[in-house]
Amino acid sequence: MSRRRNRRTNPRQTATPPQPADQQALRRSTLPSGIDKATGFQIQETQVAQAHFAGPLPLPEHLSEYERISPGAAERIIRMAELQADHRRATESKVVDSGIRSASRGQIFAFVIGMTAVLGGIGLMASDKSITGVATSLSALAALVGVFVWSKRQKSRELNEKANRLASGAEPTTPPQLPGDPGRN
Repeated sequence: MSRRRNRRTNPRQTATPPQPADQQALRRSTLPSGIDKATGFQIQETQVAQAHFAGPLPLPEHLSEYERISPGAAERIIRMAELQADHRRATESKVVDSGIRSASRGQIFAFVIGMTAVLGGIGLMASDKSITGVATSLSALAALVGVFVWSKRQKSRELNEKANRLASGAEPTTPPQLPGDPGRN
């Protein structure tokens, strides 16, 4: 319960001049029952009930209410949450598998391009064009090393930003883990 002040009934905030004792007594006797006679403040009693939950399932009390209103509703709600969790796990698995395939493909293409450039440089050196061959081989290797270093720095920067966001109290962007969900990375 809380008490709230009402400016209209607060004597310190009104612009009325002081009244004789008999008029004050008359005024207090005619105040509504919601006015505290000692202070002149209006009393309002307020009760607030609030429920909050996060996740796909409502609280057990709410599930029982759904079941009372519509028999079988609680089972349908639980089944819907299970199907959603299965779908999310399958989607995450596809995303991870796709990322692994993409990284593997990138490594294979980088190896093929790098080896072609290095072998081309060796071929140029073998045909008495040593400066051009060395330059070709070194530039190909420098490009591959540069891409590798750049990607590692990007990943490191992203991890640092994520750690800073979590340390500063920012909300995580991943949904909460469901009971029975396998561990998430």
